[in-house]
Amino acid sequence: MEAQATRSGYTNSNTAKLDFTISRVAAPGISQTTNSASMVVNISTGTSGAAIYYTTSGNNPSSSSTKFNGGFSLTEAKTVKAIAVKSGMADSEISSYNVKVEEPDTPTALSLTSETIIPAGDSASVKWNASSLAAEYTVTLYQEGTAVNEVKTAGTTASFILPDAGEYTINVYASNFVGNSTEADAPVKVEARAPSTVTFKDWDGTVLETQTIRYGKAGTLPADPSRRGYTFLYWQNADKITSVKEDLEITAVYKINTYTVRFYNGKGNQVGPAQKVTYLSAATSPEASLDDIPTGYIFAGWQVTEASDDSARDYTSVDCDMKLKAVYVWHDNELPVVVEIVNARQNISTKNYNVVVKLTNYPEDMTTALLRVSLYTDDGMMVKSVKSEFEVTQDGNTTKTVTLKYSGTATKASAVVLGINGDDLTGSAYSAQATAGITVKSDEVWSDWSEEMPNDPDGGEIE
Repeated sequence: MEAQATRSGYTNSNTAKLDFTISRVAAPGISQTTNSASMVVNISTGTSGAAIYYTTSGNNPSSSSTKFNGGFSLTEAKTVKAIAVKSGMADSEISSYNVKVEEPDTPTALSLTSETIIPAGDSASVKWNASSLAAEYTVTLYQEGTAVNEVKTAGTTASFILPDAGEYTINVYASNFVGNSTEADAPVKVEARAPSTVTFKDWDGTVLETQTIRYGKAGTLPADPSRRGYTFLYWQNADKITSVKEDLEITAVYKINTYTVRFYNGKGNQVGPAQKVTYLSAATSPEASLDDIPTGYIFAGWQVTEASDDSARDYTSVDCDMKLKAVYVWHDNELPVVVEIVNARQNISTKNYNVVVKLTNYPEDMTTALLRVSLYTDDGMMVKSVKSEFEVTQDGNTTKTVTLKYSGTATKASAVVLGINGDDLTGSAYSAQATAGITVKSDEVWSDWSEEMPNDPDGGEIE
């Protein structure tokens, strides 16, 4: 822009120049959407506060044309032209848009957003790309080619619950007020699986627990089972329970236990080393190693002194840690006295035979009986016999020296205890007979025989 001042009688002023720019309103944008009854046209401009005017006749619009106050409907194809106007700014360029009125395009890119195999009762979900001119979409669930469910949506996703096990397909088509598209070219496939049964079994096949698990879901291990004589180790196939997809059998696995068995003699001393014995196997009895069995007693067996409360207490079928003590009993209560000949000797000078006898009584009561000592020749003939009454306390013992006077040669001595009834010999044996060979004593070898082997102080000497 240029300006100059003039006046009559004066010289004109210099010319002044000013450059300036006038902004232009942004050209309108025209778009169409679809509802169930028509095409809806929307127009917008990037210039805030600008007014929009449009025509549908094909003529160019001006500020005298219809003013745009919101989306308007068309039911047939038209050419929409629009201009944007704002005070202080140059009018926008004219925009033009051909509104289409036709069926929507077929949906594309139909795909699953869930797994291809799901538990029966879960939802299968799909998505697709939006179709041009679509007002809504119809999504259909098929089972074995038969439609079993249908949903309508304006969006591009849908879900179905698959109530029963089986194979399904899902497809979609688009609709508007003009008509429908065809279904998508590639329907999606999805399978619903029935729940699986997980059976927990014990070592012998006994069913401990069953669980019904939905496809692909996790089960829960039960409490560790117990088995007498065994230690539980693990559940076989337990790794498969985190995602169950088929019927399963899960079995308890055990390790057989080993127990410690200790044997003790009558004095409480351990006999042999501790034995490690597997469950229900037999420990080895160390009775042959017992060295503390008293005279007159025999080993009767093993008494369990320590074991668990529920034990069968049988060392031949071990079921826990055990301690056992040897039990000794009198060999025969009908023969309450044990007779041992300590030695039998002849003094060749005096011709006397001295027999030293040890008498051991059973533990139940005092015994009063008759000791008979006899001499025999080589051919087994008894040549001398003496009797002497004695008394031995309960569970006690005593030693008797019996002198027999015989001028002949005897080679064997015997001793036996007989029962008495008052002054009468009953004839019943109170002991087993003991025998021993006779040792000959000469003056050159032995001396002071009578002092070493005195006569029986209880009257055992018999003429």
